[in-house]
Order: sequence, then C-alpha cells, then structure tokens
Amino acid sequence: MAGNPCETVIDLYRRHAVQWDAARRSSAWNDRVWINAFANELAGGSRVLDLGCGGGEPVARLLAEHGMHVTGVDASPEMVALARDRMPGQEWLVADMRRLALDRRFDGILAWDSYFHLAHEAQRAMFAVFDAHAGGDAVLMFNTGPEHGEAASTFTFVSGSG
Repeated sequence: MAGNPCETVIDLYRRHAVQWDAARRSSAWNDRVWINAFANELAGGSRVLDLGCGGGEPVARLLAEHGMHVTGVDASPEMVALARDRMPGQEWLVADMRRLALDRRFDGILAWDSYFHLAHEAQRAMFAVFDAHAGGDAVLMFNTGPEHGEAASTFTFVSGSG
C-alpha cells in the first residue's frame, strides 16, 4: 500500500528524523499538562510503554524525570537511535506498534502523537495490542484526530538556516 498515507508516514519519519526531532525539541510544547496527568496516575518506578516514542524528547524524558522506567517503541530506527543516545538508561525498541508482541505487561501505556497516524481499522485493532501489554490496573492514554476515523499522516518542519 505504498499510496496509503498511513503507510508512508514511517518512511517520512525515517527520512526526516533529525529535522523533525530538532523542530519538536525547539518548539513550544503544549502537551506537558497531559503527560504530567498521565504520570501522576502512576507510582514512581512504574513501567511505561511509550508507543511511537520518536527521539524520546520531550515525552519519554518527562516520564523518566517522574521516575518511570520507559520502554520506547518506534518504527523508525533513526528515531530510536536518537532516544537511545539521549537516555541509555531506558529501553528503546524498533518495532511497528500495530504488530507489537513483547510478552510482558506495563503499568502505563502511552500512544501520544502516534496513534492518530494509524488508519481507522488499525486504530481499532490497537486495543488488542493495548490489552496484551496492560497490567492489571494499567493507565492508557492516547490522542486522536478530531473526526471519527481521522488519521493524520503528514508532518511539517521548518528547516533552519544552518
């Protein structure tokens, strides 16, 4: 399905990992309140599965600052390499979240700014993946597009002058 935007987004993140990551880290981050709310539902030392972790900043970094043990998953090896370099004390895996099967459970599962890249059918299918990785009282948080079945599959960045 090369023409399906939901399938090409991984390639976009692979080809533009450094530029996207730099733009993400240099822009105003207005989601801190949501990630803090998620972390506040968990005890210190909780195990968190961060699906679509990107380069690890700012989301996984904030979770680690809350004392969480992060397992970050991203389909872009380039993004995972950035996260691994920044936070070697956390776990970073290259995998497609739609087919994830880690055979372990987590206290929290987060799919922030990643879940909405999936096609509607894949979004629905993710609930089986969430269930397979959720501990007994796990906290799940993800964000979606504003319309039923909406999938956002593009991103933009402004290239710097350097």
